[in-house]
This record gives sequence, structure tokens and C-alpha cells, in this order.
Amino acid sequence: MNRASTKRAGAGLATATIAALACAGAAISAPGDPMKHFNARDQAIARGVLLTKAELPAGIWHAKPTDFSQPNPACVVNHYSFSALTATGEAGRTFAQSSGVPIVESDAHVLLTPAQASRAFALLADLGFARCQGSALAAQTPSTRLVGVSPLAAGGLGVTARGFRITLRHSQPQGGSALLHINALAFKRGRTVATLSLVAVGAPWPQARMHGLARKIAGRMLKH
Repeated sequence: MNRASTKRAGAGLATATIAALACAGAAISAPGDPMKHFNARDQAIARGVLLTKAELPAGIWHAKPTDFSQPNPACVVNHYSFSALTATGEAGRTFAQSSGVPIVESDAHVLLTPAQASRAFALLADLGFARCQGSALAAQTPSTRLVGVSPLAAGGLGVTARGFRITLRHSQPQGGSALLHINALAFKRGRTVATLSLVAVGAPWPQARMHGLARKIAGRMLKH
């Protein structure tokens, strides 16, 4: 399959990932979400963690607030629920190029206590949570299957961090297929939990670029 057709095959699938990437139980009142009791201070902390367009690799990026209105997959509700937790701050930005890929999603949540943040991080960093998200995404998109989930190195950032990669394959009716890779990192410091999701078709995001963006997020978290 040529490069152009690979991009076309993956573009629709990548667009569908934007909703599925909202981690930490993002929908406002969906089952499995944390309770939401926002205050101005913690909202400001959450916004202050997010990546900006100027920090992304070269290219024409379109930014919008992360959509926190999506329902959670059943496997999250049943096995990785955040409903016992309380979020006091929440913010997110999703960046995409005109073709739909690549995608960068930067989100942050402030929890009521450090113990609650630790619990949220433990859920987000669980490989079972990654398999749940990957399986749910594959089920939403015809001719797509989950290829695998693997851990990603996320050390040396000064904050607690863990990552994984979800790989999916999307097949076209006329033949051929495209691989879609989602690199997802979770960070925790104090009451704040942040997530970074990087979506690419064909080859995953380069490790150096991923860690460069991760260091920017971690650096901001260290200031709070």
C-alpha cells in the first residue's frame, strides 16, 4: 500500500480516537467518572499544566478544548471506575493537523487529596486500563482490531510517570490496512494527575519528541 493511501486509511480511525482518549473518567456525569466539585484555584492549576500550540513539532496545528462529554466504555465503568474520587479541577486541549493526524491531547485533573490522585494514577497507569481503552476504540470503528498494548518508558521526569502504547490495525474494504499507534503517558504530583496522548498512523511518535513534550508537562507540575 502506498503512503498516501495509508494516510487515508488511518485518518478516519484517528479522528475517532479523539473522544476515546479522554482519560480519567472524563465525561461530566457519565458512570465511572469522578464527582466534579471545581474551584477557581484548582481549575487554574489544571490549565497551567497543559501544552500549548507553540510547544508542538513544526506543522499547522488546530487546537480545541478536550471534549469531556463522552461516555466511558463499559470496561472502565465495571473495572476501572473513578466514581469514588472527586475532581476539583479539570482542563484539556486537543491538537490535530488538517488531515486528522497526528493528534496530541494534553489533559490535567486536580483531585481532592493526594491519596485520591494516587488512586487515579494507579488506574490510568494499569495496562488493563489501556487494553480496555484499546478494545473499546476498536469496537467503535468497523474493520479495526486491537493489535497489542505495551508499556512505555517514562522515567527521569521528576514526577511519578508511567506510559503505554496501544496499537490498532484498520483494514479497508478495497484491501490494505493501516496501523494506528496511541502513545499515552500519565503523570502525578501531589493532587494533580496529567495525561498526554499522542496518535500517529504508520509509525508511532518518535521517542525523543514524546519525552520532550512529557518534560514540559512535568516541569509545570513541579511548580505546584
